[in-house]
Amino acid sequence: MAKASRGGWPYANPPNGAFELNRMSPQARGLVAWYPAISGSKGNVLRDRVRKNHSSPFTNTPEWRGYDTVGWGLFTNGVDERVSLGTYVLTVCQSHVFSVSCWMRVPPGEADEYYAFSASQDIAAKQHYSIAIIEATYIVFYFRGGGNTWITWGGAAITADTWFHVVAVSAATDDRALYVDGILRGTSAVSTTPTGLNRAAIGAIRRSSAWDYKAAGSMADLRIYDRPLGAAEAWNLYANRWELYRPITQSRGVLQSTTPAVAATVQRI
Repeated sequence: MAKASRGGWPYANPPNGAFELNRMSPQARGLVAWYPAISGSKGNVLRDRVRKNHSSPFTNTPEWRGYDTVGWGLFTNGVDERVSLGTYVLTVCQSHVFSVSCWMRVPPGEADEYYAFSASQDIAAKQHYSIAIIEATYIVFYFRGGGNTWITWGGAAITADTWFHVVAVSAATDDRALYVDGILRGTSAVSTTPTGLNRAAIGAIRRSSAWDYKAAGSMADLRIYDRPLGAAEAWNLYANRWELYRPITQSRGVLQSTTPAVAATVQRI
């Protein structure tokens, strides 16, 4: 059991209805981009709830899919679908001090890499940061500078059609960590500095003159921070995901923020 949310949605089930960013939550500290996929999401853009005037366009037809545990996820087919993210995401990654949090899963039979997030350089050097699931077997945090370097975790623990919560942390060019389901799974002290990043996306990666669509998969609740998250914070994002969601109710035609009267306990997913 996890403790009740601070001002956010305090229940185990996904929020329903309108919501806004819960700035009271410690989960909001250093948050520079938040792409929730939640009931009511529709259309061909993914909205950033931190920068409300920014929406990330779809390429072709990524599909909204509803899930009992994580609300709605965004499915891309691994063939020609992606979502392009804003340039400010690249700026944060280019600083090499950031964290990326998301939920991800792949369907059975995928024999390549599904990229839930990528920030890459579209020339032959192929430098990039990315988070991927490989063949429903390994979860990987890539950070390619002069050579391909990564932190990987998985094996029998990774299964298809299962949601995993991933936090990739870059505290410095020689200090990186990977958390899966709130637990530290690996670290790296290898010094590498991806540079020239100019493409950020969900569902694909750009490492040359063309986009690579490797495998199908789903992503939910992508968050990007301009600071390194610690172990306790990674666990909190996993166990108290809905804390960042502040419900909005409508009273006499006016939308108002509200906190549910009953402070129920959030269950682990």
